[in-house]
Amino acid sequence: GPEAAQLLKNEVDIDLSKLYFMQTTSTSVFGVKGCRLTRCGYTGEDGFEVCVIKYNKHIDFSDQFSDR
Repeated sequence: GPEAAQLLKNEVDIDLSKLYFMQTTSTSVFGVKGCRLTRCGYTGEDGFEVCVIKYNKHIDFSDQFSDR
């Protein structure tokens, strides 16, 4: 939603203002290296999709967002 970039900006290794709609990149997210981050929005809102592939391991980011 409208606060997505604000929530993520200090938790990734890239400048989110340079990742435009429907662009994707590999970066660290909450310290997890090798995540695929895509800027997208399926409802017209600004948003991000995070894909974690490394080690086929389940990583739950929900706790990271619940404090914000």
